[in-house]
Amino acid sequence: MKATAGSEVVTPLTTLVATLVEKGQTVDQAQTAVKTAFGIDSTVDLTKLDHLGKAGHAFKQERDKLGKFDDRPWPKGWVSRRRKEGV
Repeated sequence: MKATAGSEVVTPLTTLVATLVEKGQTVDQAQTAVKTAFGIDSTVDLTKLDHLGKAGHAFKQERDKLGKFDDRPWPKGWVSRRRKEGV
């Protein structure tokens, strides 16, 4: 992934912008093209938008509200149940 000079984030969207800039568009033209293609509001600055970080944070908040999960890769109690079953 890549971004144009002065970007605060590096995301798939900044990579698209940087690629268009490398092909001759200005940063503003490239941002407009990417925002139009994805239906993103014209007031959003893609060089500052951390859409991936916000999504991950929101997922963790929702997961924590449920209180059913921890950081292990398997469901709670799964290993002990499998041992009892002799598997």
